[in-house]
Amino acid sequence: MTRSKWIAGFVIVLFVLPLSMGLLSVVRATRAAERSAGLRARGHLAARHEHANAHEHSHDDADPTPARVFLPLVLRAPSGFFDSGQRLGDSASSGVALGDLDGDGDLDAFVADFFPLANHVWLNDGSGSFVDSGQRLGDSYSQAVALGDLDGDGDLDAFVGNDGGLGSPMVWLNDGSGSFAESGQYLGAPDIEKVALGDLDGDGDLDGVVVAGGFKVFLNDGSAVFDSSGWSGSGRNYDGMGLGDVDGDGDLDIFLAVDCNPNEVWLNDGSASFVDSGQRLGLNDSADVALGDLDGDGDLDAFVGNIEDWDKCDRIWLNDGSGQFVDSGQCLSGGYGKVVVLGDVDGDGDVDAVVSGGKTFWINNGQGVFSASQKFASGQDTFGAALGDLDGDGDLDAFFANCAQEPNTVWLHRQ
Repeated sequence: MTRSKWIAGFVIVLFVLPLSMGLLSVVRATRAAERSAGLRARGHLAARHEHANAHEHSHDDADPTPARVFLPLVLRAPSGFFDSGQRLGDSASSGVALGDLDGDGDLDAFVADFFPLANHVWLNDGSGSFVDSGQRLGDSYSQAVALGDLDGDGDLDAFVGNDGGLGSPMVWLNDGSGSFAESGQYLGAPDIEKVALGDLDGDGDLDGVVVAGGFKVFLNDGSAVFDSSGWSGSGRNYDGMGLGDVDGDGDLDIFLAVDCNPNEVWLNDGSASFVDSGQRLGLNDSADVALGDLDGDGDLDAFVGNIEDWDKCDRIWLNDGSGQFVDSGQCLSGGYGKVVVLGDVDGDGDVDAVVSGGKTFWINNGQGVFSASQKFASGQDTFGAALGDLDGDGDLDAFFANCAQEPNTVWLHRQ
């Protein structure tokens, strides 16, 4: 090794060695600081633990019993319909309509009774409890009733369908207190199955329609004096009907439930002149129909009740908006659908259904698809039904008109 190389190596050692020693001192000092901080932290934790134990023991010494909190137990009754327990009439009813007959702000019931009973008016006390008004109206051959202000005096009158021909008055006028007097009109339509009221000719008053072996229109002059048209669809056995503007032209059309033939739709030209649309819907054994917007598209669809001799199901017919109906494909088996009534029973904004006979409550999902929610009772003895808020709690209750050893019943709904 040359002398110059030896001197260069000696200089490098003199420079690097102190630097290495300095770094080692820094590392040792850092580790010592970390150990000291850890000891202090463990000391603080131990002190806090001792303080917490002392605090806990002081509480235990003061009151060894742990505190208890008691919360109230709230039991909620299930939603749905329940029998009010009322048994009204003598088991000979065939139709019912609800309305404020005595002007006290709640819904009363006009019940159409068949032999051996005359028609009854049942007055509501506001809580859904009904009292017989004592009136006996007609000659025991009524089958259907609709309520409306027929004479323009501001109260509800009754348009009654009878099986007694010329011997049964059809128009009963209310004096405003729920007392009815016959108008003296014997309109000559025997064996009436169903009746409905609506402004058929666009003159601002309520006209009447009845179905039997065809359908007949009775035009009102505004003072409850009716003039009848001829029969339409004669020879067909119409059992039920629904009035509504099915083709969107602003007047009331008729959907007819037909026994022994398919169902029919007749369109109004606005003057109460009806034309058969040519549609033949379903099989051969329908008993009633109710119209409402079942699928939420803004037009009127049809819920048809069948009596299960041919078709074992109630059916939903959906309207395309022009009055043309298509079977939704649903088979709703509830039993002897003699009467169909529609309303928003569960308060969700769409139209549900109650079907008499099997007394089945059908819930709509908002798109016209129905599922059974409740069966009220078995049997086929309910020939009339109506929905309305009977007890003033804001939801829809049901009044059933029964016959054949079953008095009328009131079922109240609880949300």
